[in-house]
Amino acid sequence: MFKEMRFFESSRPYYFEESDGLMEVGKVVFEPNFDRGRILFAPDICIFHQGVAAILIEVVHKNGVSDQKLSVIKDFYKDTPFELYEIGAEEILRHTDVPKKLACRLLS
Repeated sequence: MFKEMRFFESSRPYYFEESDGLMEVGKVVFEPNFDRGRILFAPDICIFHQGVAAILIEVVHKNGVSDQKLSVIKDFYKDTPFELYEIGAEEILRHTDVPKKLACRLLS
């Protein structure tokens, strides 16, 4: 699990295997000074499954995930399956103990 992981123009869904600029496949190290391009999106929480950043979670307060951001994420993944969830900050904050479940909305 990663927090606020940045996805660049040079990134791929198999992030640590196929992204441009990796120093070593499977490692979280990119070549120094490698131009990874502009940041496309940075989900609040990113969970990997079999090498793919498969579950993205956005914590929202007043405004939800914009249609533009959703479009950029869908275009990035193309045919690679992923799930994007939106969860309200209030939903998280209303729990005083570790919750057994949180109400969220599946966007993709």
